Amino acid sequence: MCSAPTWLNNQFLEEALNSKDENNVRVLTSEITRATAPGDNYGSDMYRAAISISKNGAQEKKSLIVKAELTSPEMRKIISEGNVFEREINAYNNIIPSLEQILAQSASNKYQPYAPKCYYTHLGEPASLIILEDLTESGFRLIKPLGGLDLKHCVIAIHALAVHHAASVVLHAEHPEVMEQFKVSGYSAHMRQNVERIFNPFLKQLADEAENWPECKSGIADKLHDLVSKTFDHLMTCVKTDDEVFNVFCHEDTWMNNIMFQYNEETKQVKDVRFVDFQVCQWTSPAVDLLYFINANASVTIVKRPHILIDEYYKTLSATLDTLGYGHLSPSKNDIYDEFEKRHKFGVIMGCILRKVMYVDRNVHDDVDMEKVLKEDFKHVFPEMYVKDMKDILPIFHQRGWL
Repeated sequence: MCSAPTWLNNQFLEEALNSKDENNVRVLTSEITRATAPGDNYGSDMYRAAISISKNGAQEKKSLIVKAELTSPEMRKIISEGNVFEREINAYNNIIPSLEQILAQSASNKYQPYAPKCYYTHLGEPASLIILEDLTESGFRLIKPLGGLDLKHCVIAIHALAVHHAASVVLHAEHPEVMEQFKVSGYSAHMRQNVERIFNPFLKQLADEAENWPECKSGIADKLHDLVSKTFDHLMTCVKTDDEVFNVFCHEDTWMNNIMFQYNEETKQVKDVRFVDFQVCQWTSPAVDLLYFINANASVTIVKRPHILIDEYYKTLSATLDTLGYGHLSPSKNDIYDEFEKRHKFGVIMGCILRKVMYVDRNVHDDVDMEKVLKEDFKHVFPEMYVKDMKDILPIFHQRGWL
């Protein structure tokens, strides 16, 4: 059990389930627990509701994920200023179902869902929230592999992104108006102070420590210091929607904590993937998702050779657009590579900051508590494996001219 909000009770869950279910559902019992470990989700409070229900005279057990607005005052203010729940609710209610419908109509049973099923959404008091399918019931789970995701995990995730990016191109072609509000970035000017409070101290401390690394003696630490004062400007520029280039519905927060994998019970090999947390999704270049995913999650070997995943992405994107009857809207492979290079700072910033998460010991480090991170005197602890990664990756960025 956990200290769940008072509104999260049987009556509320019953009303939520019946809001979209044409059958008469009664919630008989419920047990509320925390759904995520500290540090697995910074933008919301996550609860798991294990419920017993009566439906059409038959009883069954069900597990739901309730994603609710933060109770922490300072982080709640930051999240509300970013309108992230409005954005995510729109994604779950309108965009994602449309993408699944487009794929199902063209090739039934060929494509797997992009995200968990959404049962209910609410904006306003007592809290903005989303009720979702509990993916762990189907064997999906978060993973934190030391050293990053291997090629098999990366490819299956990249394929899922490419398929749903392609479906979003079709949706935009048929109903361009639905993407208009997603052209507004989560890194808009009014979010500058909030983002800089989180990102800049981290990057400054990384630059300070890099000064002592032999691998970063060739001006790399100096360039990291230069990056700090320009971080938010780079973010705004990198994710900005350009109507003159190829755009898709980007997840834009493709770090490991937002990706759940499913495995074959016999072979233990990864076989499927789902993406969660659409709080900063945007209609923009697919390079944004590629840069983020590769540099924040992939093994150093893959970070050194991003073309492996870019080529996989392009192959699946083009094939899916052909299947959907919109192959004429496919970009050239050079178009994807050009945008990947043009928006590279997004990968640098997210790679530097988010790679650390896979190595954090939640029982030791305070980095998982955003209230502490926001304090001016907070000092990050860089795990040894993260430092090893950065000693390899920063010279790669430098060699490419990305710093």
